[in-house]
Amino acid sequence: MTPAYATEGYSPSGAAQYADQFWHSYNTAYRSYANSGGDGTNFVSQALDDTRSGHTSGFLNNDYWNWYYYYYDSSGYHISPSLDWINANALHTYVGANPHGSAYNIGWHGASGSYSAVKSYDISSMIIGDLHFYHWSGDTAGANHAAIAVAYLSDGETLVDAHTTDHYHTRWDLGASGATYYLDRMHNPINFY
Repeated sequence: MTPAYATEGYSPSGAAQYADQFWHSYNTAYRSYANSGGDGTNFVSQALDDTRSGHTSGFLNNDYWNWYYYYYDSSGYHISPSLDWINANALHTYVGANPHGSAYNIGWHGASGSYSAVKSYDISSMIIGDLHFYHWSGDTAGANHAAIAVAYLSDGETLVDAHTTDHYHTRWDLGASGATYYLDRMHNPINFY
């Protein structure tokens, strides 16, 4: 059953503040995946959703939308984090795929490619609270790391915070060479019809 019309509030500055607070001192309210595949996407999901951060109305993180840290089903059974919550490629797909058609739209895929191919998009279009995904050379296809935009350099390039190899206000490319970058914009607010 599709929920009735609702608007999900998203605070980009709140998400950035959360990321700045927990970039190195992991929030103990959440499990860390740093030693089991990486914590980058879990951290980005927290910044988007934690009530102390970007999430302002409580509608987006639930079992219907398939993006959640945990929830209890109708019989009271605790459900663990969704793949979209903890996997970079799954979250990247979730942001732009509109999994429930025109009834749902969290964001859109802005640009993808090499550093030189997406640098101008980063400068002209990315804002605080947007998402950066990375595909490292030699790894399996698709995004395999995530970070969140938190500030700007003087030339307009975004700075990001990230987990696993913890980064605080690091230039959005993370100093990687040979990576493919995916830059995703977030809607604010997010509308459900």
